[in-house]
Amino acid sequence: MKKFSLIELLVVIAIIGILASFILPSLGKSREKAQVTICKNNQKQIGLAIYMYMDSNNGKFPLPGQITDISWDGALGAYDGRNLSSDEMKSGNQWTGFAAASGLNSNIYTCPLDTRTTVPDGYLRSYGPTDGSGSGTHNSLQGVAGFSADPGPDGEASWYYGFTRNISEINNLSTAGFIAETYNPGINPHLRFAQGGSYHNSRVNAAWFQNNEAIHKDLKFNFLLGDGHVEPLTFVQSMITTDGSVAATNDVRGTIWDVTK
Repeated sequence: MKKFSLIELLVVIAIIGILASFILPSLGKSREKAQVTICKNNQKQIGLAIYMYMDSNNGKFPLPGQITDISWDGALGAYDGRNLSSDEMKSGNQWTGFAAASGLNSNIYTCPLDTRTTVPDGYLRSYGPTDGSGSGTHNSLQGVAGFSADPGPDGEASWYYGFTRNISEINNLSTAGFIAETYNPGINPHLRFAQGGSYHNSRVNAAWFQNNEAIHKDLKFNFLLGDGHVEPLTFVQSMITTDGSVAATNDVRGTIWDVTK
């Protein structure tokens, strides 16, 4: 029987190494595509829960604000398969998350590509509602949920007054950004990304979004639109207005961040 020489063996090993160098990147891309698909499905499930919530709450998007002790994703706990009670939605504390602090979390609020560990006592989430304002002024806060610039019902400081859009205020659901995928920690990652935390930084605006880490190799991040479909967009693509120009982060009128356009 003929034996391989050392040179022949080294040649075979080299060829295998070259082939592996071609195959492994493809496997990595396939794995990321699968994870991105899961991320999209997560947002579609969140979208269904949002519509069921709005159907039961006079068309209002869920973000009751600090004074209720229930956040937007906590409020969805009765519609997203967790079947949370009101007390369970309020469990825990506002810094680490209400439902999350009691282990009543749901994986649909985390993208599988999100490997951060910035919320040691809570449950990390990868999504947030687009930032909204109740002031009526045209600025960077044109999304579905936020805090009103007007005084609260009892005259309290305005930023404590949780504000949400009614679906009747949204003119074009197919281009209205409801939920944005984001990885930038914003002001404070413990406040903003703990699932269930009701603090006002739990939402997402364009200025924060542009600082996303390169979690997705193509720099496209998933947006849940008002009609229920999910669209991957880069930061620049999300800032294109209805007239084709590119908006600035301090004036997002006409972009996907503006649900009132």
